[in-house]
Amino acid sequence: MQTDSQTIPFLTWLYGGNYLLKNSQGNIFPASLKRLPALSSNQLSFQSVTDIRKFPKDSIVLQSLKKRQKHVWNGQTYVFHQLKQKQGQYLLEYSLGNYFDMLNTCGVLEKEIQDLTNNNKQDFSQIYNLMENRRRLHNNKTGEQAFQDVWRGFGRSSAIGVSCLFVIKSMDSYYYILRRRSENVAEDSGLIHIIPSLIFQPAMNDDTTKMGNNLLQSVLREIGEELFSREETNDSENRDAIKNTYPEIECLEKYLETGQAEFVITGLSVNLLNMRQEILTTLIVHNSNWHEKFSKDYCFSPLEYVSMDEDSNSGFIDLYDHSAWNGESPKSYTVECAACLEASLKKAREICTKHLQTKL
Repeated sequence: MQTDSQTIPFLTWLYGGNYLLKNSQGNIFPASLKRLPALSSNQLSFQSVTDIRKFPKDSIVLQSLKKRQKHVWNGQTYVFHQLKQKQGQYLLEYSLGNYFDMLNTCGVLEKEIQDLTNNNKQDFSQIYNLMENRRRLHNNKTGEQAFQDVWRGFGRSSAIGVSCLFVIKSMDSYYYILRRRSENVAEDSGLIHIIPSLIFQPAMNDDTTKMGNNLLQSVLREIGEELFSREETNDSENRDAIKNTYPEIECLEKYLETGQAEFVITGLSVNLLNMRQEILTTLIVHNSNWHEKFSKDYCFSPLEYVSMDEDSNSGFIDLYDHSAWNGESPKSYTVECAACLEASLKKAREICTKHLQTKL
């Protein structure tokens, strides 16, 4: 979360301090968090809505990315509109969008706020007056009125992300995975990131009725890609081919079917820098055989991740080590990592403790 020292105070001024994410140590992050009560996949429904909005075709953010990377894919995304709740059920309204629209609407918001809060000595109202894109989004509003726009997808192509606290049992304890982003990546280089995380995208032959399954399958595929450096695939229909390529994922699927692993949705967050929503999830593997069988194949891409410190095996954090999260500076984490840890760690500890007690 590479923010200038004025960025969080500015966001506090713009939206109100009570709306920003704060951990137990009082560290404040440029995010807003909705905690959810450990939902199963079928408790979060998805509904497609018509979206006829037109967005800019180009931006300085897109141009900069094209200069840094020769091959930039304008892939399809799921775009957040709003989250509704009724009697313990949650409904997420979405439409289809694309990656470039996200860069040209959300990416420019992040660049704008970082550029204008960087060593700017003007007061916050003067800085806000210079923020053409954010002022347009909020119709010049501030405070609670402006904050209402945070939790609806108004005025931007808010591509939905997914972050997962992936918890693995080894011997008699549980561990989750953090890794530091490589200096080679375009975004959040050098920051601590949670594995796995991804932009939520349509799978082949996908439709609304399969969205909950696609959410889980997307997390599983990303585990294969980020933890084992498997080749990217977006084919949720051809399960046999994926199983043959991803034996560790086939094993996880069997565990999920038999209760030896469980997947829950713990929250929804908004990165206030780029105004994008993130679905926060937890996948817990209770059977230690998975780690024993596949740990020799762990292979983080050196182009994307580096070790947390001099120990190349670092990044596997004891679930019950409270200092690992609370002790770091806010600037050490990506926004999405901070939100996922805050939403998921407590719930994961409750689930794992209950599981250990039932085994006694």
